[in-house]
Amino acid sequence: MNNKIVKIEEIDELLPKAIETALTRKSISADVLQKQLQVGHPRAAKLIDIMAQLNFISKDELSVQRKVLITKQKYQEILKNGVQIA
Repeated sequence: MNNKIVKIEEIDELLPKAIETALTRKSISADVLQKQLQVGHPRAAKLIDIMAQLNFISKDELSVQRKVLITKQKYQEILKNGVQIA
């Protein structure tokens, strides 16, 4: 496996704002991101998928809302050190 460490904004320029929005809530959805970031639904859904792949939010559930799994402290570490991706 060829994993590498990248900065959050290298994955998607809006990802830091999406994560910060999620951190202000106990759950997050594409609709919330769409309104908060003023983007279309496909872009908001893509950000949700990325956050789920990184285990920052829960995986696809029956509910539209996804549980936020990352803490503010862990996010600060990731901002400083980057995140490992496959």
